[in-house]
Amino acid sequence: MTDHVLKWLPSAYQDEVIPETQTTPDGFLRNDPEHGWIMLPPEEEVDPESFYFTKMEPGQVVRFDATEFYGHYSLQVRENRTYEVGATIPAKANCFVVDHDIYTLQDTLASLVNSDDSFDTPLSPGEYTLTAYWWSEKPSLFRFELDADGNGRFTPCAGEN
Repeated sequence: MTDHVLKWLPSAYQDEVIPETQTTPDGFLRNDPEHGWIMLPPEEEVDPESFYFTKMEPGQVVRFDATEFYGHYSLQVRENRTYEVGATIPAKANCFVVDHDIYTLQDTLASLVNSDDSFDTPLSPGEYTLTAYWWSEKPSLFRFELDADGNGRFTPCAGEN
């Protein structure tokens, strides 16, 4: 399983495929010799053409989404549409996916099993790999600041300047 570590992602990076989330918003900061303070995923190279590349200025406010990964579970769906999960999933979970297919994403386990949206059919009886996690429903705001030594960091804030 997992230890349910709170991690962060700039809201602008939310997509079908997202960069590695970080245990602190500062994990997305880099002081690049050519560009100064920038925000980008740690695994990315500095590329001025990159979607992920953002030049940071002191006082700039960035929206971040929080997440917790809860792990993979065995999901058994029966003929009568009842289902069983092999372990207890934290009640906070609001994202459920089967067999690592992001297109099955639902906000409740019941919706996932019964496919309550109009794009898919209910899960057939059988065993599946279930992935459960939580994403914040509202972003948190962080302000980019420089300390007296010129070190950059994000600090929580209530809103824009």
